[in-house]
Amino acid sequence: MIDENVIAAIDKVLSEGITISVKSQHSVQEQEVSKLDPNLPEKLLQELWDIVFEGDLDEELFVGLFIKDNFNAVKEKIDANADLFSSNQLEQVSVFVDLFNNMVRVLEKFKNLKNEQDSAKKSTRQDNKALKETRQEILISRSLFTTYQNQLNFLDAQIADLNAKLEKLQGDRANMVKIQDQEKDRIASLNKEVKSIFHRLSDDQIKLKSVEDQIPEAIIELEKVYELMRAVPPF
Repeated sequence: MIDENVIAAIDKVLSEGITISVKSQHSVQEQEVSKLDPNLPEKLLQELWDIVFEGDLDEELFVGLFIKDNFNAVKEKIDANADLFSSNQLEQVSVFVDLFNNMVRVLEKFKNLKNEQDSAKKSTRQDNKALKETRQEILISRSLFTTYQNQLNFLDAQIADLNAKLEKLQGDRANMVKIQDQEKDRIASLNKEVKSIFHRLSDDQIKLKSVEDQIPEAIIELEKVYELMRAVPPF
C-alpha cells in the first residue's frame, strides 16, 4: 500500500495547487549507502519525500529547478537497486515520479507564464509611456487646434465684415457709374448746347461785322445830312 502521508501530500497538491513560497530545498546525501543495507528502499523513498515535500515551493524553483537533479540522482539509485524494493515501494516510487514530473511541468509552465508576464509588464510600461506621450501630443494638438480655430473664426469675421464693405462699395460703385453715365449724357448735351451757342456767336459776329462795316457809311451819310441841313435851315 502507498504510504498515507504520500497520499495526503498528493491530495494536498492536487486540491490546493502548488504554492509559491519555498524557503529551502533538500540536497541529496552524497555518501554512498551500502547496497546490502536492508533499509535502503525506505531511505531512498524518504529522500524522494524530502526532496519533494520537505519545503514549500518558491521562486528559486522557477529559475533553475535545482531539485530536479537531486531527484533524478535518487531515482537512479532506486533504479540501480530496484531488486531491493517491494512492489508496493516501487508503486510509491512511480507515484513520486509521476507527481514530480507533473510538478516540473507545472513549474516550467509557471516559469514560461512568468516570463510572458514580465514581457507583458515591460510591454505595458512601454505602451503606457507611449500612451502618455501620445496623450501629451493630443493635448498639444488640441490646444493648437483651438488656437487655429479661434484665428479662423476671427478671420471669418473679418472676411464677413470685408464682404459687407465690399458689397456696399460695389453698390456705391454702381451708383457712381450711373451718376457718371448721367453726367456723361449731360456733358454731351452741354457740348451740343455749346456748339449751338458757338454757331449763334458766329452768326452774331458775322452780323456784328456787317453792322460795324455799315457804321462808317452811316456816319458819313449822317454827316452829309447834317451838313446839308445845317447849310439849308428848314425854316
